[in-house]
Amino acid sequence: MKTGFTTRAVHTGHGYSGTTGAVMPPVYLTSTFARGNPDGFDYTRSGNPNFRLLEQCLAALENARFATCFASGVSAITAVVSSLQAGDIIVAEENLYGSAYRLFEQVFAKFNVRTVYLDLSRRENWPQLRAARPALVWLESPTNPLLKILDIAGIARLGFPVLVDNTFASPFLQRPLELGATLSLSSTTKYINGHSDSLGGIVATNDPVWHERLVFAQKALGLQPGPFEAWLTTRGARTLALRMERHCANA
Repeated sequence: MKTGFTTRAVHTGHGYSGTTGAVMPPVYLTSTFARGNPDGFDYTRSGNPNFRLLEQCLAALENARFATCFASGVSAITAVVSSLQAGDIIVAEENLYGSAYRLFEQVFAKFNVRTVYLDLSRRENWPQLRAARPALVWLESPTNPLLKILDIAGIARLGFPVLVDNTFASPFLQRPLELGATLSLSSTTKYINGHSDSLGGIVATNDPVWHERLVFAQKALGLQPGPFEAWLTTRGARTLALRMERHCANA
């Protein structure tokens, strides 16, 4: 039986298979695990039950095969762009989150990853997107801060890998992978956590190649969330549907 969004938010990633009978997972505040443990954990930078459980939860909410958690939204952006090659081009919606713009222009430009900015809410600009032959199209919808709405499905049909920063909509209101996007990125710090007490980021995908790249970046660059932050975000996700319904009603 297919479960609804709220049921997935409440139950996925919240079970605990240990021997104590605890109905909720504890916080695994450990840097190192004993060799030969049943779940294969060795070092928290490479994997910790708390952020692996969070990844299960958020993959379910995005209707994705895979989700990879990070220490912040900016860490999630870093993981994606670090997976590109020198000489690659990103075509980005011109109304872009300021920290993403700063990373593109002041960090990754030094490594010859170039970004072209277009008003992608206007279809007449799409031929310029095609001409750039981007390695990645970077969208926000709604955008930050102007709240522009983009045609995600139409842009995805142009045939280039598409990332959507889904922070402002959350997976409750919009699931970009269902619209043809390759990657759905969110700062979990905002709506998903919902309590202003934990930084975090997530990238969801159905593409196993992209998933492998993101897990590599998570480990190699030290971008993983801490166990307590992951636990807080998992707790916050349980009430995402209720909070988003009230946000929408109040608006």
